[in-house]
Amino acid sequence: MRLKKILKGLYYTGKIKNVRITGVTEILERVTKDSLFVAIRGEKTDGNALIGEAVRRGASAIVCEAGTDIFFDTSANISIVYVPDTRRALALICSNFYGNPSKNLRIVAITGTNGKTTTAYMLWHILSKTSGKTGLIGTVENINTGKVFSEQTTPHTEDLHKMFFEMKKNGCMYAVMEASSQGLRQKRTEGLNFCLGIFTNFSSEHMDYHKTENEYFNSKFIINGQSDVMLVNADDSKAEAFVGAKYFSAKEKTDFFAGDIVLAGKNIIFTFNVGLQKFNVHIPGIGLFNVYNALCALAAAVLIGVDAKDAVLSLSSYRGIEGRQEFIDVPYPFDVVMDFAHTPESLEQILKALRPITEGKLICVFGCGGDRDKEKRPEMGKIATEKSDFVIITSDNPRTEDPQSIINEIIAGIDESLYEKYTVVVDRKEAIAHAFKVAKPGDLILIAGKGHEKYQIVGTEKFPFDEKEIIKKMRL
Repeated sequence: MRLKKILKGLYYTGKIKNVRITGVTEILERVTKDSLFVAIRGEKTDGNALIGEAVRRGASAIVCEAGTDIFFDTSANISIVYVPDTRRALALICSNFYGNPSKNLRIVAITGTNGKTTTAYMLWHILSKTSGKTGLIGTVENINTGKVFSEQTTPHTEDLHKMFFEMKKNGCMYAVMEASSQGLRQKRTEGLNFCLGIFTNFSSEHMDYHKTENEYFNSKFIINGQSDVMLVNADDSKAEAFVGAKYFSAKEKTDFFAGDIVLAGKNIIFTFNVGLQKFNVHIPGIGLFNVYNALCALAAAVLIGVDAKDAVLSLSSYRGIEGRQEFIDVPYPFDVVMDFAHTPESLEQILKALRPITEGKLICVFGCGGDRDKEKRPEMGKIATEKSDFVIITSDNPRTEDPQSIINEIIAGIDESLYEKYTVVVDRKEAIAHAFKVAKPGDLILIAGKGHEKYQIVGTEKFPFDEKEIIKKMRL
């Protein structure tokens, strides 16, 4: 595609040659011959400092912000494009490069602190059953009519538009995506129009990135300006910020509400109320939080145009997600559950949900990630020891921090009177083994924090760590 076509709709100045562009990227390692490199000034890396290397790797066009100093031979046959905002420019350029595929899809975007992944899967499941081919972009996997890609919650801008391109090529009519606060703030979704935006809930998280709760919420609120209609959890403290939205609730009568809620062991039962209509919902799952997830997915489907009865019938065949409240088969007289819970609220919710179905003791194995949200560490230590019978504090993606230092910060939140309720086993595999050793018949072991992840991040490297396989192979 020619450069000027890629830049269509963008305000720019500079030295422009209408060269042929073979790829668009902000990632230096992806630059190849005749690429267009967009220099993004990030939190840790300044793309402007990489321009020279991008040119050496074969880039034939550079997009950077006005006023950027260029340190390479400007006599080279390179187009230099100056724009006011490279993040916004990257989104529009990627859309143009892939033929603006999002304009031919009905996109539903889901944001919120907790529940994004499960709600997205439930809605994807409903739409796939009732409305034809549907794509999914999220934390666990990206699904494109059978093609599965692993990525971050909201992918890099170039990857996002490539996925939309593939979805459309494969006949998808809908795309359901998770929109993280970072993804929204970094303008990865810039220029996209969502037929429906969803806000699940809000609690403190990612303070290492956003610094304040207001900044965190404002990043999520960006979705409001990109959505034709907003569906909002009326029971959340931030609900009033979304003026003119449609609401769902498990506490009061709103546009969509859940009534007659029964949490029956490993099953959830409630009535889905839409106007004067009422439908019985019965799905596998635990906890009130999954009532909210299911209610939200059903409400979203109806707003998109799915018949409420068909939506409920389709959801009845939903069977959960890997690493989310997942019961793992083990040859022992106790239960083992994996869950992605890595925030204070999600850890408390899963422990509360597991308590009624635990005959014996509730044992919790968890840690906190390094280089992330230090404020939540003592809070999670407090929650774990108060809501469990026994806690094994361990490592979880320590990254560049010392694992023992992270654990010490977790312990700082635990009341001294509860010191007998926990122990420390730094090595995560050994921590799981210890849980198996202390578990008795009727006990339940919750292994929290990693869920679907197949790795441990130590330093700046990812090492294979498939927790499910470790659990299945664990022997007493």
